[in-house]
Amino acid sequence: MLQRLSASERHFLYDILHLLLFSFDAVSLFLIRDDTIVVHIMFHRGGVVKQIKTAEIMLPGKKDESMKIEKTVVITGAGSGLGRYISIESAKRGYYPILVGRSGEKLRSVQRELVDLGVPSDIEEADIRNHTDNKRASEAVLNRTKKIDVLINNAGAGFFAEADSLSYEKARQMLEVNLLGLIDWTSFFLPALKEQQNGRIINIGSMAGRIATPKASAYAASKAGVIAYSNALRMELKPHRVSIMTVNTGPVKTPFSNKADPTGEYEKSVKRLAIRPDKLARTIVKNMETRTREINLPGYMNKAAVMYSLFPKTVEQLGKRQFMKK
Repeated sequence: MLQRLSASERHFLYDILHLLLFSFDAVSLFLIRDDTIVVHIMFHRGGVVKQIKTAEIMLPGKKDESMKIEKTVVITGAGSGLGRYISIESAKRGYYPILVGRSGEKLRSVQRELVDLGVPSDIEEADIRNHTDNKRASEAVLNRTKKIDVLINNAGAGFFAEADSLSYEKARQMLEVNLLGLIDWTSFFLPALKEQQNGRIINIGSMAGRIATPKASAYAASKAGVIAYSNALRMELKPHRVSIMTVNTGPVKTPFSNKADPTGEYEKSVKRLAIRPDKLARTIVKNMETRTREINLPGYMNKAAVMYSLFPKTVEQLGKRQFMKK
């Protein structure tokens, strides 16, 4: 295995490059390390780093034993939470991650983590609620890559409140991010996926889409829409050899809980039950190349959802205390 620059060496070099950024729009650094040329290119605007691109070039006559980057994965909401972990795990499995999100700063932070893994990546800033943003960013991705192997619609938003207390703006935001943005990104990539007659779309749903609970009416509606959309799309795309997987989980240990319920009560009540995001990301990435239709975690919630579809009234009565923990 090739020796690569250590994390401390990279960070030291970035500090030097920062000093040069005030004089140049882009700074390139070429280093020879053993039998590899390591190239770091930093783009900036006003002295603030906007993007880092990394590549490694083998010297002539040397055999490349490093990780082969053969497949491309596009991940929305990649700047934090589950999206960050999916980006890292997919990179470890040899994918070329294209990170999509609203915050360029957060995307670049994840990109630096991938640099430390020796994996190249790209970023596209886009507000998934904005159709024009989505069109521009998706076109940029399609123009840059020969093939899209996996699209992961991970971006999500949630706010917990009783229906008469939930503002229209927050309800709209959940529907735009969780459902309409997901549909938008999928639609932009469908022609390419159909043409290449291969690919996988992974949509992050929620157990809330299978069991609606109090204070999550609009959120549950958006996630139920994701599940329904995925099921219909799966049948449409089967003749084109494009598969669909829906991921439905209960609470995950990410900043989502605090954003959904700023009081902290929800996070406190589900802390013991919440899924680790790194473990969930590994499960998702392991199934990127399978034909799995759904991932439903944790298992007991999946069983409860099945029971709910058969005996809704009974499950609502038995689960009332747990359902109200928001």
